[in-house]
Amino acid sequence: MTARADTSPRLEIGTLTRTLELPGLRACYAVRPPGSAGPGLRFLTTGSAVLFLDPGGHLWPLLFHANLFGAVSDPDRGALLCTSRGVYATQDGRSLRRISSMVFTLVIPAQVGGLFARADTGLFGFDGRQFQLIRTVPWHSIDSIAVSPSGAIWFVGTYFRPDGTLSPERLYIARDQNGETVIDDPLPPDESASAVTEYFGRVVATIDGVLRGTGDDGESWMTFDEFGRTDLTLTSLPLFEDQPWQALWIGVVEPDGGPAPLWFDDYAAGLIAQPINAGRVLQVSADLSQGVMLFVADDALFEAPYRVVDDPSAPVQ
Repeated sequence: MTARADTSPRLEIGTLTRTLELPGLRACYAVRPPGSAGPGLRFLTTGSAVLFLDPGGHLWPLLFHANLFGAVSDPDRGALLCTSRGVYATQDGRSLRRISSMVFTLVIPAQVGGLFARADTGLFGFDGRQFQLIRTVPWHSIDSIAVSPSGAIWFVGTYFRPDGTLSPERLYIARDQNGETVIDDPLPPDESASAVTEYFGRVVATIDGVLRGTGDDGESWMTFDEFGRTDLTLTSLPLFEDQPWQALWIGVVEPDGGPAPLWFDDYAAGLIAQPINAGRVLQVSADLSQGVMLFVADDALFEAPYRVVDDPSAPVQ
């Protein structure tokens, strides 16, 4: 897989290779503990088991009857694994210590640490000792989430209204208003969104098959591209540990036969089509320590090197 772009800067993605096969593989998360100069720790999930993939390519079972929803780095704990059985900390990927019984089904990684979404409660941060509630949001379901620079929480999902009724699945904004959370629907009734994420300080969403972005919390929108299908997903990936470069991947929920299409934004030439020869791509992530994209598709883990070129401020690996 190689980007086609003639102007700078651009994101180049190298040859895609199959790393391993694992029946039922759903996701792979890579974390490098702060201060570590070695390769990152990779954690995999099949939905019913959590495993550690060591640098030699060996799989080590960590948890059974558990799913992994995300992993982030932590200055003191090394790595935090958010599972269906609570949050576990590990320094080496092999030994786990359970630090909380709380279940966070969506995780927003940062360069160090991250934010954690808990259904029925809201968005949390971790202060090194315990999880602290940042914003109360009465979520019922959360498909995707983004936090804008203003602190507004965008999400596609459902929530319980103040009268106890359940909202329809829509794109919503949860804002703080004098210490209370106010949730608004930013779209007209005849429009709907399938996914939302943060990308270079903007909130971007797939609305009726169109990729749109806003930098002012929905006051105005910019259209980036049209796709002709409405089951799109979004993944915004940080590319480097010390630079604010990201990759935006647009995928599909259920491909209707043939290779599953993926697209990424290479900054200069717009969105570039990058099909992967797989029935379904379940997850796209990145291992920053190795400079590779990670793709989970068809019971296998694939990886491809990447770099940002032709820009003096962009690191090149």
